[in-house]
Amino acid sequence: MGATHTRFSYECPQCKAKVEAAVRDGRIDNRRKCGHRFTVAAGKVVATQSATAHFSYECPQCKARVESTRRDGCIDNRRKCGHQFRVAAGKVVATQSATAHFWYECPQCKARVESTTRDGCIDNRRKCGHQFRVAAGKVVATQSATAHFWYECPQCKAKVESTTRDGCIDNRRKCGHKFTVAAGKVVATRSATAHC
Repeated sequence: MGATHTRFSYECPQCKAKVEAAVRDGRIDNRRKCGHRFTVAAGKVVATQSATAHFSYECPQCKARVESTRRDGCIDNRRKCGHQFRVAAGKVVATQSATAHFWYECPQCKARVESTTRDGCIDNRRKCGHQFRVAAGKVVATQSATAHFWYECPQCKAKVESTTRDGCIDNRRKCGHKFTVAAGKVVATRSATAHC
Protein backbone atom coordinates (compact mmCIF):
# COMPACT_ATOMS: atom_id res chain seq x y z
CA MET A 1 0.00 0.00 0.00
CA GLY A 2 1.23 3.48 -0.82
CA ALA A 3 1.57 6.05 1.91
CA THR A 4 -0.94 8.86 1.81
CA HIS A 5 0.33 12.38 2.28
CA THR A 6 -1.92 14.82 4.06
CA ARG A 7 -2.03 18.25 2.46
CA PHE A 8 -2.72 21.31 4.55
CA SER A 9 -4.22 24.54 3.30
CA TYR A 10 -3.09 27.84 4.82
CA GLU A 11 -3.77 31.52 4.20
CA CYS A 12 -0.60 33.56 3.81
CA PRO A 13 -0.65 36.35 6.44
CA GLN A 14 1.11 38.70 3.98
CA CYS A 15 -0.86 38.41 0.72
CA LYS A 16 -3.88 36.33 1.91
CA ALA A 17 -3.27 33.79 -0.89
CA LYS A 18 -4.16 30.14 -0.37
CA VAL A 19 -1.00 28.03 0.19
CA GLU A 20 -1.03 24.21 -0.09
CA ALA A 21 1.71 22.31 1.77
CA ALA A 22 2.48 18.93 3.30
CA VAL A 23 4.06 20.70 6.31
CA ARG A 24 2.04 20.49 9.53
CA ASP A 25 4.63 21.99 11.89
CA GLY A 26 7.39 24.29 10.67
CA ARG A 27 8.08 27.12 8.23
CA ILE A 28 6.18 27.74 4.98
CA ASP A 29 7.85 29.73 2.21
CA ASN A 30 5.21 31.31 -0.04
CA ARG A 31 7.75 32.08 -2.79
CA ARG A 32 5.26 31.46 -5.61
CA LYS A 33 3.05 34.36 -4.60
CA CYS A 34 4.60 37.02 -2.36
CA GLY A 35 7.81 35.44 -1.04
CA HIS A 36 6.60 35.76 2.56
CA ARG A 37 7.56 33.10 5.10
CA PHE A 38 5.34 32.11 7.99
CA THR A 39 5.22 29.50 10.75
CA VAL A 40 2.61 26.77 11.21
CA ALA A 41 1.93 24.49 14.16
CA ALA A 42 -0.65 21.69 14.37
CA GLY A 43 -1.82 22.58 10.86
CA LYS A 44 -2.59 26.23 11.72
CA VAL A 45 -0.81 29.51 11.03
CA VAL A 46 0.75 30.89 14.20
CA ALA A 47 1.63 34.49 14.94
CA THR A 48 5.39 34.80 15.14
CA GLN A 49 7.15 37.14 17.49
CA SER A 50 10.38 37.16 15.55
CA ALA A 51 13.47 38.82 16.93
CA THR A 52 14.22 39.96 13.41
CA ALA A 53 11.80 42.20 11.58
CA HIS A 54 10.88 41.30 8.02
CA PHE A 55 10.40 43.97 5.38
CA SER A 56 8.60 43.67 2.08
CA TYR A 57 9.73 45.81 -0.85
CA GLU A 58 8.68 46.23 -4.47
CA CYS A 59 11.60 45.86 -6.86
CA PRO A 60 11.84 49.03 -9.01
CA GLN A 61 13.00 46.91 -11.98
CA CYS A 62 10.47 44.07 -12.25
CA LYS A 63 7.84 45.17 -9.67
CA ALA A 64 8.08 41.81 -7.83
CA ARG A 65 7.69 41.63 -4.04
CA VAL A 66 11.03 41.12 -2.27
CA GLU A 67 11.20 39.93 1.36
CA SER A 68 14.21 40.91 3.45
CA THR A 69 15.38 41.39 7.01
CA ARG A 70 17.32 44.51 5.94
CA ARG A 71 15.92 47.89 6.85
CA ASP A 72 18.85 49.87 5.41
CA GLY A 73 21.34 48.96 2.69
CA CYS A 74 21.36 47.10 -0.60
CA ILE A 75 18.74 44.51 -1.57
CA ASP A 76 19.60 41.93 -4.25
CA ASN A 77 16.51 40.63 -6.08
CA ARG A 78 18.34 37.52 -7.34
CA ARG A 79 15.20 35.35 -7.32
CA LYS A 80 13.45 37.35 -10.02
CA CYS A 81 15.38 39.85 -12.16
CA GLY A 82 18.80 40.13 -10.49
CA HIS A 83 18.36 43.87 -9.94
CA GLN A 84 19.92 45.47 -6.87
CA PHE A 85 18.32 48.45 -5.18
CA ARG A 86 18.86 50.53 -2.05
CA VAL A 87 16.57 50.84 0.96
CA ALA A 88 16.63 53.24 3.89
CA ALA A 89 14.36 53.19 6.94
CA GLY A 90 12.41 50.28 5.42
CA LYS A 91 11.59 52.15 2.17
CA VAL A 92 13.00 51.87 -1.35
CA VAL A 93 15.28 54.82 -2.07
CA ALA A 94 14.86 56.36 -5.52
CA THR A 95 18.28 56.66 -7.10
CA GLN A 96 19.40 57.80 -10.50
CA SER A 97 20.17 54.19 -11.45
CA ALA A 98 16.62 53.14 -10.54
CA THR A 99 15.13 55.52 -13.11
CA ALA A 100 17.81 55.57 -15.81
CA HIS A 101 17.84 52.66 -18.26
CA PHE A 102 20.87 51.60 -20.27
CA TRP A 103 21.07 49.27 -23.24
CA TYR A 104 24.17 47.14 -23.78
CA GLU A 105 25.25 44.60 -26.37
CA CYS A 106 26.47 41.41 -24.73
CA PRO A 107 30.02 40.73 -25.99
CA GLN A 108 29.31 36.99 -25.88
CA CYS A 109 26.01 36.48 -27.72
CA LYS A 110 25.45 40.02 -29.15
CA ALA A 111 21.96 40.20 -27.56
CA ARG A 112 20.61 43.57 -26.39
CA VAL A 113 20.57 43.75 -22.59
CA GLU A 114 18.56 46.36 -20.68
CA SER A 115 19.80 47.38 -17.24
CA THR A 116 19.68 50.19 -14.73
CA THR A 117 23.36 49.56 -13.90
CA ARG A 118 25.64 52.33 -15.14
CA ASP A 119 28.86 51.11 -13.52
CA GLY A 120 29.50 47.52 -12.45
CA CYS A 121 28.81 43.96 -13.56
CA ILE A 122 25.97 42.88 -15.86
CA ASP A 123 24.80 39.26 -15.71
CA ASN A 124 23.10 38.32 -19.00
CA ARG A 125 21.35 35.34 -17.37
CA ARG A 126 18.28 35.61 -19.60
CA LYS A 127 20.21 34.85 -22.79
CA CYS A 128 23.69 33.30 -22.60
CA GLY A 129 24.63 33.62 -18.91
CA HIS A 130 27.75 35.67 -19.73
CA GLN A 131 28.84 38.37 -17.29
CA PHE A 132 30.47 41.57 -18.49
CA ARG A 133 31.55 44.88 -16.97
CA VAL A 134 30.24 48.35 -17.75
CA ALA A 135 31.54 51.80 -16.85
CA ALA A 136 29.87 55.15 -17.53
CA GLY A 137 27.09 53.35 -19.39
CA LYS A 138 29.44 51.61 -21.87
CA VAL A 139 30.69 48.01 -22.13
CA VAL A 140 34.28 47.75 -20.91
CA ALA A 141 36.66 45.33 -22.60
CA THR A 142 37.87 42.92 -19.93
CA GLN A 143 41.62 42.47 -19.79
CA SER A 144 41.77 38.98 -18.35
CA ALA A 145 45.11 37.65 -17.19
CA THR A 146 43.72 34.12 -17.09
CA ALA A 147 43.11 32.04 -20.19
CA HIS A 148 39.54 31.07 -21.09
CA PHE A 149 38.68 27.66 -22.46
CA TRP A 150 35.60 26.60 -24.39
CA TYR A 151 34.19 23.11 -23.94
CA GLU A 152 31.23 21.24 -25.38
CA CYS A 153 29.17 19.62 -22.63
CA PRO A 154 28.95 15.87 -23.34
CA GLN A 155 25.41 15.82 -21.90
CA CYS A 156 23.58 18.70 -23.63
CA LYS A 157 26.18 19.76 -26.26
CA ALA A 158 26.09 23.39 -25.01
CA LYS A 159 29.22 25.54 -25.24
CA VAL A 160 30.71 26.12 -21.77
CA GLU A 161 33.29 28.82 -21.01
CA SER A 162 35.69 28.26 -18.13
CA THR A 163 39.09 29.28 -16.79
CA THR A 164 39.67 25.67 -15.69
CA ARG A 165 42.24 23.81 -17.81
CA ASP A 166 42.45 20.64 -15.72
CA GLY A 167 39.69 19.50 -13.35
CA CYS A 168 35.93 19.47 -13.05
CA ILE A 169 33.51 21.65 -15.01
CA ASP A 170 30.01 22.19 -13.63
CA ASN A 171 27.60 23.12 -16.44
CA ARG A 172 25.10 24.57 -13.92
CA ARG A 173 23.89 27.31 -16.26
CA LYS A 174 22.54 24.85 -18.82
CA CYS A 175 21.94 21.21 -17.83
CA GLY A 176 23.74 20.86 -14.48
CA HIS A 177 26.00 18.08 -15.79
CA LYS A 178 29.56 17.87 -14.44
CA PHE A 179 32.40 16.66 -16.62
CA THR A 180 36.18 16.34 -16.41
CA VAL A 181 38.74 18.21 -18.52
CA ALA A 182 42.47 17.72 -18.88
CA ALA A 183 44.91 19.92 -20.83
CA GLY A 184 42.00 22.02 -22.05
CA LYS A 185 40.09 19.07 -23.56
CA VAL A 186 37.02 17.12 -22.42
CA VAL A 187 37.98 13.71 -21.01
CA ALA A 188 35.62 10.81 -21.75
CA THR A 189 34.05 9.46 -18.56
CA ARG A 190 34.00 5.72 -17.92
CA SER A 191 30.32 5.57 -16.99
CA ALA A 192 27.27 7.77 -16.87
CA THR A 193 27.43 7.76 -13.06
CA ALA A 194 31.03 8.95 -12.81
CA HIS A 195 31.31 12.34 -11.12
CA CYS A 196 34.18 14.75 -10.75
